[in-house]
Amino acid sequence: MSEPIGVGLIGCGNVAGLRHLPALTGLSDARVVALADPDSGSLESLAARCGVRKLYADHEALLEDPAVEVVGVLTRRVAVGEIETLGRAIAAGVRAATGPVVAYAEEHSFPSPAGQRR
Repeated sequence: MSEPIGVGLIGCGNVAGLRHLPALTGLSDARVVALADPDSGSLESLAARCGVRKLYADHEALLEDPAVEVVGVLTRRVAVGEIETLGRAIAAGVRAATGPVVAYAEEHSFPSPAGQRR
């Protein structure tokens, strides 16, 4: 069995904690390895619930983390800011998903094709 895919979540509010985190922790082939949120209270609260130790106030730093292979952008501001964040994630070589990451996680296993992991 291969190592689980490392997931980073950008945005640690209610939706991340109530929907995304439970869906992702239920997968054997994915694990949340890093969290990012400028609100230290939300960041630390979600980290305490899931045991993640890599915490970032700046999502750019999360994108540079080599353990993050897939990122879920779970911010309130969808429009331009989210699109820019997704673009930076892809440019950094990280597979990226926006809010519907839960639907993807529930329907699919996170693949780990040879040669695509960093």
